[in-house]
Amino acid sequence: MLYFFHAHPHAHSHAPILLVVYRSDKKDDHLNPLWKESGPIDLEWFCDGNRDLNLKITLWDYQSRSEDRVVGSIEDVTAQSIIDNVTTAGNGDMTNALKFKKKERDVGDLIILKAKIE
Repeated sequence: MLYFFHAHPHAHSHAPILLVVYRSDKKDDHLNPLWKESGPIDLEWFCDGNRDLNLKITLWDYQSRSEDRVVGSIEDVTAQSIIDNVTTAGNGDMTNALKFKKKERDVGDLIILKAKIE
């Protein structure tokens, strides 16, 4: 599953809380999942209406018999950079792929086939 987060200030702490602003459907037993296109996501909800607000994308591996695990994350991505990194040559085009990382290591790629802000 893919989760998109953005930070909201916390009233009682200096550390912001991460708010889930999007969660994809889960894909069972697939090393190269392709998610269905989702309906429109409200820009105000997704990134407080700010295309340059830092977001975090986390990829989880769903485990039916044990605890789900984080595969990797993409830090400091923005709604605008998601738009800017849409592939032009299909799902095999790695040119604009965003890199999932775990402990500073590349662990996978996110190829964006379609993204639009209205």
